[in-house]
Amino acid sequence: MKHLLILLTALLLVTCKRTIDDPAVTPTPTPPKPFVPKFIIDKAGVHNGASLGVQPGDTVAIQAGTYTNLILQGFVGAPGKPIIFLNYKGQVQIKGTTQNNGNFSINGCSYFVLTGSGTEGVQYGFDVSSTYKDVSALVVAGKSTNCEITRVEVSQSGFAGMMIKTDPSKNDPTTWLGNFVMKDVHVHDNYVHDTLGEGFYIGNSFWNTGLNGLYPHEIQGLHLHHNIVKRAGCEGIQYSCSPGASVHHNRVSQTGISPFSNSQNAGVQISGGSSGEFYNNTIDSAQGVGLIIVGAVRSGDSLVVRNVLVTNSNQFAGADKLPAETCAVFADERNTPPGVVVGGRLIFQNITVEGARLDGIRLYNQSQSNIIRKSIVRGFTRSAIDRSPKSVPLLEVENYFGVITAPAGIGYQTN
Repeated sequence: MKHLLILLTALLLVTCKRTIDDPAVTPTPTPPKPFVPKFIIDKAGVHNGASLGVQPGDTVAIQAGTYTNLILQGFVGAPGKPIIFLNYKGQVQIKGTTQNNGNFSINGCSYFVLTGSGTEGVQYGFDVSSTYKDVSALVVAGKSTNCEITRVEVSQSGFAGMMIKTDPSKNDPTTWLGNFVMKDVHVHDNYVHDTLGEGFYIGNSFWNTGLNGLYPHEIQGLHLHHNIVKRAGCEGIQYSCSPGASVHHNRVSQTGISPFSNSQNAGVQISGGSSGEFYNNTIDSAQGVGLIIVGAVRSGDSLVVRNVLVTNSNQFAGADKLPAETCAVFADERNTPPGVVVGGRLIFQNITVEGARLDGIRLYNQSQSNIIRKSIVRGFTRSAIDRSPKSVPLLEVENYFGVITAPAGIGYQTN
């Protein structure tokens, strides 16, 4: 009996060892622990990063629910260690209805990511609206910088859907051009619609003349892509003060439907101080000009507009809301801040203009070189390309105008 017990014990030990060590035997996995963030915001109002003790690299969860407003200030991350704001346990709805603080505001924050990717199955984890007149839905201001905004829906706004800039203040010289630079603004995969003002308003539009005698800061490293804009009261996208910007794969439609002036009803406006690349974008059904570029490109710099489709511009051409002489694409030159020299290059390549009304492309910019190549202009009633004066520099290469079918590789390419 004693020998039998010893034999059974040995067999049991071998069996246990094989269960643990044999790779053919899969142990029961331990269920992952649910994500529990260190910081959770679950009420409306002002939240200060320094007061909460939030450090670079921390994640701040915003509890699912409906908020009358949300104001984030003083959250300061670091390079490679951004502070991440994300929706938690569902969609966050911010429904502002008041004049003051009736929106989602981010002030004095740097190196942060706002992402609506916190809940599986929810495409836009943040749904932001502000119904009060002249109140923008999502505002990034107060010298905020180095930010990323993604998977946010703006469903209504009294002014802009997203406003990203700091206006120069007479009492704060640190907000002036040359004293502050907003850097690395990355805005992508958002849905903005039904705004009374612009869909995206990025950078101050008074770069050319200044605002009350003060010139606004630049944005270095603007990256705006894969956004959808529909039914904007003014322009779908307006960006300014952005040298070297990369703006691509955006879809803009039905813009300028309730402008506060005739000059605010375009599809996309690229304003003064901007250069870089504007490519793979579509602009459809603007009430005014489809694509408007205001302010000459500075010397030694280029603005490249390539693979862009502009269709059905000037929906109100000839009506009371818009003068009859309109075009689909427009470029001019204006004043510049002191010390800025103009004379850069404006390049259009592989663009298609369909339904231009009077003129397809109109150029009023004498101080820079203009190039239009491998492009198509159809549906105009006067000129495919109008220059005023006729001395505006222009190099044309392999373009097709009118109803002629263009060969492969000419005009906008579906991608």
